[in-house]
Amino acid sequence: SSNFLGIKNENWQAASRDLGPHALRLYLYLAANADNYTFALSPEAIRQAIGMPRSTYHDQFKKLVEKGYLIQSNGNTFEFYERPQFEKRT
Repeated sequence: SSNFLGIKNENWQAASRDLGPHALRLYLYLAANADNYTFALSPEAIRQAIGMPRSTYHDQFKKLVEKGYLIQSNGNTFEFYERPQFEKRT
């Protein structure tokens, strides 16, 4: 219900340097819609909201995962982070 993006300027600016324009659009959508930074994704709703083709969405989603902005927690549940995080693997 708010038009406020609650992330630090330095974080989205760093993401803009790290990500391409399509991944940045997805990053900003996720940042604007994060609920405690943990939420279930609706790819169709996201694609419609930002006008992104299905194949582009999947490629850019994968990029956010690979770069550590999205971390899978359970099944299809992901945690979004303003700054890259990396899972500790044992």
